[in-house]
Amino acid sequence: MLVVLAACSTPEPTPTLPPPPTTAATAVPPATAEPTSAPEVVDPTDESWEAIQTAGVIRVGTSADYPPFSFYNDNFEIDGFEPALMQAIGDELGIEVQIVDYAFDGLYNELALGQIDAIISAVSITPNRQEAVNFSNAYYIGEDAILATADSPLENITALNQLATSRIGVQNGSVYQTWVNSVLVNSGLMSSERVSSYTDIRHAVEDLEAGQVDVVIMDATPAELLIQERGDIKRVGGGLYQQIFAIVLPQGADALTGQINEALATLNRNGVLSELAETYLDLSEVELPEETPEPPTPEPTPEVVATPTAVACVDSMSYVADLTYDDQNMTNPPILSPGQPFTKGWRVRNTGTCNWDIGYRLVYVQGNSPYARMGGEPVNVSRVVAPGETYDLQVNLVSPLVPGTF
Repeated sequence: MLVVLAACSTPEPTPTLPPPPTTAATAVPPATAEPTSAPEVVDPTDESWEAIQTAGVIRVGTSADYPPFSFYNDNFEIDGFEPALMQAIGDELGIEVQIVDYAFDGLYNELALGQIDAIISAVSITPNRQEAVNFSNAYYIGEDAILATADSPLENITALNQLATSRIGVQNGSVYQTWVNSVLVNSGLMSSERVSSYTDIRHAVEDLEAGQVDVVIMDATPAELLIQERGDIKRVGGGLYQQIFAIVLPQGADALTGQINEALATLNRNGVLSELAETYLDLSEVELPEETPEPPTPEPTPEVVATPTAVACVDSMSYVADLTYDDQNMTNPPILSPGQPFTKGWRVRNTGTCNWDIGYRLVYVQGNSPYARMGGEPVNVSRVVAPGETYDLQVNLVSPLVPGTF
Protein backbone atom coordinates (compact mmCIF):
# COMPACT_ATOMS: atom_id res chain seq x y z
CA MET A 1 0.00 0.00 0.00
CA LEU A 2 1.22 3.53 -0.54
CA VAL A 3 1.12 7.03 0.78
CA VAL A 4 2.97 10.23 0.10
CA LEU A 5 4.48 11.54 3.30
CA ALA A 6 4.70 15.19 4.23
CA ALA A 7 7.38 16.61 6.49
CA CYS A 8 6.77 16.63 10.22
CA SER A 9 10.21 17.79 11.38
CA THR A 10 11.25 21.39 11.91
CA PRO A 11 11.98 23.44 9.90
CA GLU A 12 9.47 22.36 7.28
CA PRO A 13 10.03 22.74 3.52
CA THR A 14 8.33 25.58 1.66
CA PRO A 15 6.13 24.03 -1.07
CA THR A 16 5.70 25.84 -4.37
CA LEU A 17 3.45 25.39 -7.36
CA PRO A 18 4.86 23.70 -10.49
CA PRO A 19 7.45 23.65 -12.06
CA PRO A 20 9.10 21.05 -9.82
CA PRO A 21 10.90 22.50 -6.78
CA THR A 22 14.13 21.20 -5.34
CA THR A 23 13.66 21.25 -1.56
CA ALA A 24 13.78 17.84 0.10
CA ALA A 25 11.34 16.67 2.73
CA THR A 26 11.69 14.51 5.81
CA ALA A 27 9.40 11.49 5.74
CA VAL A 28 7.07 10.44 8.53
CA PRO A 29 8.21 7.09 9.99
CA PRO A 30 6.36 4.14 8.47
CA ALA A 31 3.27 2.93 10.29
CA THR A 32 2.25 -0.67 10.74
CA ALA A 33 -1.48 -0.50 11.47
CA GLU A 34 -4.16 -2.34 9.54
CA PRO A 35 -4.83 -1.11 5.99
CA THR A 36 -8.10 0.49 4.94
CA SER A 37 -8.31 -1.44 1.67
CA ALA A 38 -11.47 -3.11 0.46
CA PRO A 39 -12.18 -6.68 1.58
CA GLU A 40 -10.64 -9.43 -0.52
CA VAL A 41 -14.03 -11.03 -1.17
CA VAL A 42 -16.31 -8.63 -3.03
CA ASP A 43 -20.09 -8.99 -2.84
CA PRO A 44 -21.17 -10.52 -6.19
CA THR A 45 -24.05 -8.03 -6.31
CA ASP A 46 -21.64 -5.08 -6.09
CA GLU A 47 -21.72 -3.45 -9.53
CA SER A 48 -19.77 -0.32 -8.62
CA TRP A 49 -16.78 -1.11 -10.85
CA GLU A 50 -18.91 -2.58 -13.63
CA ALA A 51 -20.96 0.64 -13.75
CA ILE A 52 -17.80 2.73 -14.18
CA GLN A 53 -16.52 0.39 -16.90
CA THR A 54 -19.83 0.61 -18.74
CA ALA A 55 -19.87 4.41 -18.54
CA GLY A 56 -16.19 4.60 -19.45
CA VAL A 57 -15.79 7.57 -17.12
CA ILE A 58 -15.46 8.21 -13.40
CA ARG A 59 -16.80 11.52 -12.10
CA VAL A 60 -14.60 12.82 -9.30
CA GLY A 61 -15.45 15.73 -7.04
CA THR A 62 -12.82 18.09 -5.66
CA SER A 63 -12.69 21.52 -4.05
CA ALA A 64 -10.30 23.43 -6.30
CA ASP A 65 -9.38 26.10 -3.76
CA TYR A 66 -6.63 24.26 -1.91
CA PRO A 67 -3.24 24.49 -3.63
CA PRO A 68 -1.06 22.51 -4.10
CA PHE A 69 -3.59 19.69 -3.75
CA SER A 70 -6.30 21.11 -6.03
CA PHE A 71 -6.52 24.53 -7.68
CA TYR A 72 -7.18 26.42 -10.91
CA ASN A 73 -4.06 27.12 -12.95
CA ASP A 74 -3.41 30.13 -15.18
CA ASN A 75 -5.35 28.47 -18.00
CA PHE A 76 -8.45 28.17 -15.77
CA GLU A 77 -8.04 24.40 -15.64
CA ILE A 78 -8.28 22.33 -12.46
CA ASP A 79 -4.73 21.32 -11.56
CA GLY A 80 -2.82 20.02 -8.56
CA PHE A 81 -1.46 16.87 -6.99
CA GLU A 82 -4.87 15.25 -6.48
CA PRO A 83 -6.36 15.85 -9.96
CA ALA A 84 -3.06 14.67 -11.48
CA LEU A 85 -3.10 11.57 -9.28
CA MET A 86 -6.69 10.83 -10.25
CA GLN A 87 -5.86 11.22 -13.95
CA ALA A 88 -3.01 8.74 -13.50
CA ILE A 89 -5.40 6.30 -11.81
CA GLY A 90 -7.81 6.69 -14.72
CA ASP A 91 -5.04 5.99 -17.22
CA GLU A 92 -4.09 2.88 -15.28
CA LEU A 93 -7.71 1.66 -15.21
CA GLY A 94 -8.41 2.59 -18.82
CA ILE A 95 -11.22 5.02 -18.02
CA GLU A 96 -11.78 8.73 -18.52
CA VAL A 97 -11.58 10.94 -15.44
CA GLN A 98 -13.97 13.87 -15.15
CA ILE A 99 -12.96 16.30 -12.39
CA VAL A 100 -15.80 18.46 -11.04
CA ASP A 101 -15.34 21.42 -8.68
CA TYR A 102 -17.61 21.76 -5.63
CA ALA A 103 -17.46 23.54 -2.30
CA PHE A 104 -15.70 21.23 0.14
CA ASP A 105 -18.67 21.00 2.50
CA GLY A 106 -20.94 19.92 -0.38
CA LEU A 107 -18.84 17.02 -1.66
CA TYR A 108 -20.46 14.34 0.50
CA ASN A 109 -23.93 15.43 -0.60
CA GLU A 110 -22.93 15.08 -4.25
CA LEU A 111 -21.55 11.60 -3.59
CA ALA A 112 -24.70 10.56 -1.71
CA LEU A 113 -26.90 11.82 -4.55
CA GLY A 114 -24.87 10.03 -7.21
CA GLN A 115 -23.75 13.24 -8.90
CA ILE A 116 -20.14 12.04 -8.54
CA ASP A 117 -18.54 8.62 -8.16
CA ALA A 118 -15.62 9.57 -5.92
CA ILE A 119 -14.03 12.43 -3.98
CA ILE A 120 -10.37 13.45 -3.94
CA SER A 121 -9.99 16.67 -1.99
CA ALA A 122 -7.56 16.43 0.93
CA VAL A 123 -10.13 14.32 2.77
CA SER A 124 -8.83 12.80 5.99
CA ILE A 125 -9.75 9.32 7.13
CA THR A 126 -11.68 9.47 10.41
CA PRO A 127 -13.61 6.76 12.28
CA ASN A 128 -16.90 8.64 11.84
CA ARG A 129 -16.38 9.01 8.10
CA GLN A 130 -15.43 5.33 7.79
CA GLU A 131 -18.91 4.47 9.05
CA ALA A 132 -20.52 6.35 6.15
CA VAL A 133 -18.23 5.88 3.12
CA ASN A 134 -15.50 3.68 1.67
CA PHE A 135 -11.92 4.92 1.69
CA SER A 136 -9.15 3.87 -0.65
CA ASN A 137 -5.72 3.15 0.70
CA ALA A 138 -3.99 6.35 1.78
CA TYR A 139 -1.98 8.44 -0.67
CA TYR A 140 -0.69 11.17 1.67
CA ILE A 141 0.11 11.65 5.34
CA GLY A 142 0.37 15.21 6.63
CA GLU A 143 -0.40 17.32 9.65
CA ASP A 144 -2.08 20.50 10.85
CA ALA A 145 -0.65 24.02 10.96
CA ILE A 146 -1.81 26.93 13.12
CA LEU A 147 -1.44 30.34 11.46
CA ALA A 148 -1.42 33.81 13.03
CA THR A 149 -0.45 37.26 11.80
CA ALA A 150 3.26 38.07 11.71
CA ASP A 151 2.89 40.50 14.63
CA SER A 152 0.78 38.15 16.78
CA PRO A 153 2.07 37.47 20.31
CA LEU A 154 1.08 33.81 19.88
CA GLU A 155 4.04 31.43 19.60
CA ASN A 156 4.84 27.74 20.14
CA ILE A 157 1.30 26.36 20.40
CA THR A 158 1.74 22.75 21.52
CA ALA A 159 -1.83 21.92 22.58
CA LEU A 160 -5.18 23.01 21.20
CA ASN A 161 -6.45 24.15 24.60
CA GLN A 162 -3.87 26.96 24.50
CA LEU A 163 -6.23 28.60 21.98
CA ALA A 164 -9.27 28.55 24.27
CA THR A 165 -9.32 32.36 24.49
CA SER A 166 -8.60 32.92 20.79
CA ARG A 167 -10.93 33.42 17.84
CA ILE A 168 -10.39 30.51 15.47
CA GLY A 169 -11.03 30.18 11.72
CA VAL A 170 -11.48 26.76 10.07
CA GLN A 171 -12.83 25.39 6.81
CA ASN A 172 -16.46 24.33 6.98
CA GLY A 173 -16.84 20.55 7.00
CA SER A 174 -13.14 19.94 7.71
CA VAL A 175 -11.64 17.70 10.38
CA TYR A 176 -10.26 20.85 11.99
CA GLN A 177 -13.76 22.24 12.50
CA THR A 178 -14.75 18.96 14.17
CA TRP A 179 -11.54 18.94 16.22
CA VAL A 180 -11.99 22.48 17.53
CA ASN A 181 -15.64 21.89 18.37
CA SER A 182 -14.87 18.61 20.12
CA VAL A 183 -11.87 19.76 22.16
CA LEU A 184 -12.79 23.36 22.92
CA VAL A 185 -16.49 24.05 22.36
CA ASN A 186 -18.15 20.83 23.52
CA SER A 187 -15.91 20.70 26.59
CA GLY A 188 -16.97 24.20 27.62
CA LEU A 189 -13.52 25.75 27.20
CA MET A 190 -14.70 28.05 24.43
CA SER A 191 -17.93 29.61 23.19
CA SER A 192 -19.07 28.48 19.74
CA GLU A 193 -19.25 32.16 18.74
CA ARG A 194 -15.43 32.23 18.78
CA VAL A 195 -15.22 29.63 15.99
CA SER A 196 -15.76 30.88 12.43
CA SER A 197 -16.16 28.42 9.54
CA TYR A 198 -15.47 29.29 5.90
CA THR A 199 -16.36 27.70 2.58
CA ASP A 200 -12.98 28.83 1.21
CA ILE A 201 -10.01 28.68 3.60
CA ARG A 202 -8.49 31.73 1.90
CA HIS A 203 -11.38 33.78 3.25
CA ALA A 204 -10.36 32.66 6.73
CA VAL A 205 -6.83 33.91 6.07
CA GLU A 206 -8.23 37.22 4.82
CA ASP A 207 -10.17 37.57 8.07
CA LEU A 208 -6.99 36.69 9.96
CA GLU A 209 -5.18 39.55 8.25
CA ALA A 210 -8.12 41.86 8.93
CA GLY A 211 -8.14 41.02 12.65
CA GLN A 212 -11.48 39.19 12.58
CA VAL A 213 -9.94 35.93 13.83
CA ASP A 214 -6.75 35.31 15.82
CA VAL A 215 -5.66 32.01 14.27
CA VAL A 216 -6.50 29.77 11.32
CA ILE A 217 -6.10 26.00 11.53
CA MET A 218 -5.57 24.08 8.29
CA ASP A 219 -3.32 21.51 6.60
CA ALA A 220 0.39 22.28 6.77
CA THR A 221 1.29 22.06 3.07
CA PRO A 222 -1.32 24.60 1.84
CA ALA A 223 -0.50 26.72 4.91
CA GLU A 224 3.15 26.98 3.87
CA LEU A 225 2.08 28.14 0.42
CA LEU A 226 -0.09 30.86 1.96
CA ILE A 227 2.76 32.02 4.22
CA GLN A 228 5.02 32.31 1.20
CA GLU A 229 2.34 34.00 -0.92
CA ARG A 230 1.09 36.57 1.58
CA GLY A 231 4.13 37.38 3.71
CA ASP A 232 2.19 38.80 6.67
CA ILE A 233 1.27 35.55 8.40
CA LYS A 234 3.33 32.98 10.29
CA ARG A 235 3.05 29.47 11.64
CA VAL A 236 2.73 29.44 15.44
CA GLY A 237 2.05 25.75 15.98
CA GLY A 238 1.11 22.48 14.37
CA GLY A 239 1.87 18.81 14.24
CA LEU A 240 -0.87 18.18 16.79
CA TYR A 241 -3.25 16.17 14.59
CA GLN A 242 -1.87 13.85 11.91
CA GLN A 243 -3.96 13.65 8.75
CA ILE A 244 -4.25 10.62 6.45
CA PHE A 245 -5.68 11.48 3.02
CA ALA A 246 -7.53 8.93 0.89
CA ILE A 247 -10.00 8.81 -1.98
CA VAL A 248 -13.64 8.68 -0.86
CA LEU A 249 -16.07 6.26 -2.52
CA PRO A 250 -19.69 5.31 -1.84
CA GLN A 251 -20.25 3.00 1.08
CA GLY A 252 -20.27 -0.60 -0.10
CA ALA A 253 -18.55 0.16 -3.43
CA ASP A 254 -15.91 -2.45 -2.63
CA ALA A 255 -15.29 -3.52 -6.23
CA LEU A 256 -14.49 0.06 -7.27
CA THR A 257 -12.44 0.61 -4.12
CA GLY A 258 -10.39 -2.48 -4.90
CA GLN A 259 -9.68 -1.34 -8.46
CA ILE A 260 -8.51 2.07 -7.26
CA ASN A 261 -6.29 0.46 -4.64
CA GLU A 262 -4.69 -1.75 -7.29
CA ALA A 263 -4.07 1.30 -9.48
CA LEU A 264 -2.55 3.20 -6.56
CA ALA A 265 -0.23 0.27 -5.83
CA THR A 266 0.90 0.18 -9.47
CA LEU A 267 1.55 3.93 -9.50
CA ASN A 268 3.64 3.48 -6.39
CA ARG A 269 5.71 0.66 -7.88
CA ASN A 270 6.39 2.42 -11.19
CA GLY A 271 7.38 5.72 -9.56
CA VAL A 272 4.49 7.85 -10.85
CA LEU A 273 3.33 8.73 -7.34
CA SER A 274 6.81 9.95 -6.41
CA GLU A 275 7.02 12.02 -9.60
CA LEU A 276 3.70 13.72 -8.84
CA ALA A 277 4.76 14.33 -5.24
CA GLU A 278 7.98 15.96 -6.41
CA THR A 279 6.18 18.12 -8.96
CA TYR A 280 3.37 19.37 -6.75
CA LEU A 281 4.28 18.82 -3.10
CA ASP A 282 8.01 19.56 -2.95
CA LEU A 283 8.71 16.01 -1.82
CA SER A 284 11.84 14.84 -3.61
CA GLU A 285 12.24 11.82 -1.33
CA VAL A 286 9.19 9.73 -0.54
CA GLU A 287 9.15 6.94 2.02
CA LEU A 288 6.06 4.78 1.71
CA PRO A 289 4.78 2.60 4.53
CA GLU A 290 3.49 -0.76 3.42
CA GLU A 291 0.11 -0.28 5.11
CA THR A 292 -2.24 2.59 5.76
CA PRO A 293 -1.98 3.83 9.37
CA GLU A 294 -5.06 3.86 11.55
CA PRO A 295 -6.77 7.27 11.53
CA PRO A 296 -5.42 9.34 14.43
CA THR A 297 -7.36 10.10 17.56
CA PRO A 298 -6.87 13.70 18.74
CA GLU A 299 -6.49 14.58 22.39
CA PRO A 300 -9.36 13.13 24.48
CA THR A 301 -12.38 15.21 25.41
CA PRO A 302 -15.34 14.74 27.73
CA GLU A 303 -18.07 12.60 26.22
CA VAL A 304 -20.95 14.61 24.79
CA VAL A 305 -24.25 12.84 24.11
CA ALA A 306 -25.96 14.31 21.08
CA THR A 307 -29.73 14.56 20.79
CA PRO A 308 -30.97 12.41 17.88
CA THR A 309 -32.26 14.45 14.97
CA ALA A 310 -34.41 13.56 12.01
CA VAL A 311 -32.66 12.80 8.73
CA ALA A 312 -32.54 16.07 6.78
CA CYS A 313 -32.93 16.54 3.07
CA VAL A 314 -29.81 17.00 0.97
CA ASP A 315 -28.87 20.18 -0.91
CA SER A 316 -27.31 19.98 -4.36
CA MET A 317 -27.17 22.16 -7.47
CA SER A 318 -25.89 21.62 -11.00
CA TYR A 319 -25.07 24.09 -13.75
CA VAL A 320 -27.29 23.93 -16.84
CA ALA A 321 -26.32 26.85 -19.07
CA ASP A 322 -25.02 30.40 -19.36
CA LEU A 323 -27.92 32.70 -20.22
CA THR A 324 -25.75 35.72 -21.01
CA TYR A 325 -22.05 36.29 -21.70
CA ASP A 326 -21.27 32.63 -22.31
CA ASP A 327 -17.53 32.18 -21.67
CA GLN A 328 -17.59 28.57 -22.99
CA ASN A 329 -16.05 27.28 -19.79
CA MET A 330 -13.43 30.05 -19.86
CA THR A 331 -12.14 28.97 -23.28
CA ASN A 332 -13.58 32.05 -25.01
CA PRO A 333 -14.50 34.72 -22.43
CA PRO A 334 -16.40 37.74 -23.79
CA ILE A 335 -14.54 41.05 -23.97
CA LEU A 336 -15.91 44.02 -22.00
CA SER A 337 -14.72 47.58 -21.61
CA PRO A 338 -13.20 48.56 -18.23
CA GLY A 339 -15.92 49.65 -15.81
CA GLN A 340 -18.75 48.37 -18.03
CA PRO A 341 -21.92 47.35 -16.15
CA PHE A 342 -23.47 44.07 -17.28
CA THR A 343 -25.81 41.35 -16.07
CA LYS A 344 -24.61 37.77 -15.97
CA GLY A 345 -27.21 35.01 -16.03
CA TRP A 346 -27.06 31.28 -15.33
CA ARG A 347 -29.61 28.48 -15.44
CA VAL A 348 -29.14 25.94 -12.65
CA ARG A 349 -30.99 22.82 -11.55
CA ASN A 350 -31.98 21.72 -8.06
CA THR A 351 -30.41 18.25 -8.01
CA GLY A 352 -30.89 17.76 -4.28
CA THR A 353 -33.85 16.55 -2.24
CA CYS A 354 -34.67 19.87 -0.51
CA ASN A 355 -37.04 22.54 -1.78
CA TRP A 356 -35.27 25.84 -2.38
CA ASP A 357 -37.11 28.76 -0.83
CA ILE A 358 -36.36 32.47 -0.38
CA GLY A 359 -33.74 31.58 2.22
CA TYR A 360 -31.51 30.16 -0.53
CA ARG A 361 -29.22 32.51 -2.40
CA LEU A 362 -26.38 32.68 -4.88
CA VAL A 363 -23.19 33.99 -3.25
CA TYR A 364 -19.68 34.69 -4.48
CA VAL A 365 -17.16 32.15 -3.14
CA GLN A 366 -13.89 32.52 -5.01
CA GLY A 367 -12.23 33.73 -8.19
CA ASN A 368 -8.86 33.85 -9.87
CA SER A 369 -8.22 37.43 -8.70
CA PRO A 370 -9.43 39.88 -6.04
CA TYR A 371 -11.15 41.71 -8.92
CA ALA A 372 -13.14 38.64 -9.99
CA ARG A 373 -16.10 39.47 -7.78
CA MET A 374 -16.87 42.51 -9.99
CA GLY A 375 -19.14 44.04 -7.38
CA GLY A 376 -21.52 41.11 -7.36
CA GLU A 377 -23.88 40.86 -4.39
CA PRO A 378 -25.81 37.81 -3.14
CA VAL A 379 -29.04 37.08 -5.01
CA ASN A 380 -31.90 35.30 -3.23
CA VAL A 381 -34.16 32.73 -4.84
CA SER A 382 -37.56 34.39 -5.35
CA ARG A 383 -39.82 31.32 -5.37
CA VAL A 384 -39.93 27.71 -4.27
CA VAL A 385 -37.83 25.50 -6.53
CA ALA A 386 -38.63 21.80 -6.16
CA PRO A 387 -36.05 19.05 -6.67
CA GLY A 388 -35.45 18.52 -10.38
CA GLU A 389 -36.62 22.00 -11.39
CA THR A 390 -34.44 24.61 -13.06
CA TYR A 391 -34.08 28.21 -11.96
CA ASP A 392 -32.56 31.27 -13.63
CA LEU A 393 -30.26 33.56 -11.66
CA GLN A 394 -29.18 37.05 -12.72
CA VAL A 395 -26.38 39.04 -11.08
CA ASN A 396 -25.53 42.67 -11.79
CA LEU A 397 -21.77 43.12 -12.22
CA VAL A 398 -19.25 45.75 -13.30
CA SER A 399 -16.15 44.74 -15.25
CA PRO A 400 -12.85 45.52 -13.46
CA LEU A 401 -10.90 48.65 -14.35
CA VAL A 402 -7.76 46.51 -14.40
CA PRO A 403 -7.28 44.60 -17.70
CA GLY A 404 -7.24 40.83 -17.45
CA THR A 405 -9.23 37.62 -17.68
CA PHE A 406 -11.54 37.04 -14.74
